[in-house]
Amino acid sequence: SGVFALPEGAVEGDVVINEILFNPITGGSDWIEVYNNSSKLIDLHGWSFANFENDTISHQQDIKDHFLLYPQNYAVISEDTAHIIQQFSAAIPGSFVQSNLPSYSNDNGTVYLISNGAVIDVVGYSEDWHFELLDDNEGKSLERIDPNGESGHSSNWHTAAEPIGFGTPGAQNSQYLSALETGNFFFTSETLSPDNDGYEDVLQINYEFTAPGFVGAFTVYDDRGRKIASVIQSELLGVDGSFTWDGITDDGTKVSVGTYIGVFEAFNIEGGEVVLRRKAFVVAGKL
Repeated sequence: SGVFALPEGAVEGDVVINEILFNPITGGSDWIEVYNNSSKLIDLHGWSFANFENDTISHQQDIKDHFLLYPQNYAVISEDTAHIIQQFSAAIPGSFVQSNLPSYSNDNGTVYLISNGAVIDVVGYSEDWHFELLDDNEGKSLERIDPNGESGHSSNWHTAAEPIGFGTPGAQNSQYLSALETGNFFFTSETLSPDNDGYEDVLQINYEFTAPGFVGAFTVYDDRGRKIASVIQSELLGVDGSFTWDGITDDGTKVSVGTYIGVFEAFNIEGGEVVLRRKAFVVAGKL
C-alpha cells in the first residue's frame, strides 16, 4: 500500500513564515520555519528565501531538494539542521530542509518567501519584537502567534517560551493562539485624533458575534506591548454593538501620537467559545 498525491501550486497566504531565528548562538545558523496554512500538498522544491538590500529583493537562495509540505505541517530551513536538532529539545525530526539562506541581520531585516517568482509571504522583523525583559536575544526565536494574523506586525510575534528552550522548530509554536471565527470587531475609522475639534475625536469599536452570551474586554497597547488603557473590562456584550475610547490613558493623560494595538477579548459564558482579535490604529495630532 502507499499514498499518492499531486502537489499543487501556492498563492499568497497558503504558506506563511511561522518562526525565525536570526541571531543564532556561536557556531549556530539562522533558520526559518514555514507553515502550510492551506489544504494543499505543496512541494518546496524550487522555492526560495531572500532578504532586502539596496531597495530591492536580494540574495535569493533556492531550495534544491524536494520536500512535501502537508497541510497544517511545518518545514524548517537552515544550512545546519543537525545543530538545530541538538540545540532545541522541542525540535521535530523529519521537518528539516537543508538549504542555504541569505544573511539575516541580528537587529532587523526582511525575510521573503518566494515561489515561481511570486512573493508568498514577507516579514520585516526587528529585534525589538522580542520580549523586552530578556537579557539578550541570542539563540532565541521569534514565533508567529496566529498564522492568519498579519505577517509584518509586531503584535503577531513573540519570543518563544523559555520552558521549551526558546524555540519550537518543526512543532506548534509555544506562543500560538488562533483567533476563532465566532466573533469579530472593527473600527469605524482606524485613526483617532483626540483634540476635540469634532473630527475623529473618539475611536469607535464595533463588534459582532454568532451567538449571545459573550463577556468582553478591550485593551489598548502601544507598539512596544505596554498597556495604555483598559477601555472595557468583563462587560456583558450583545450579539452586536459598539463602544468608544476617547484617547485617555489609564493614568488620566491624553494618549501620545503614534501607532497602537487594540486587543478585543471575549468569552462565551454558556458555550465556552473564546474570541481574540488584534487590530492596529493610529493616533494622529496637529503639527
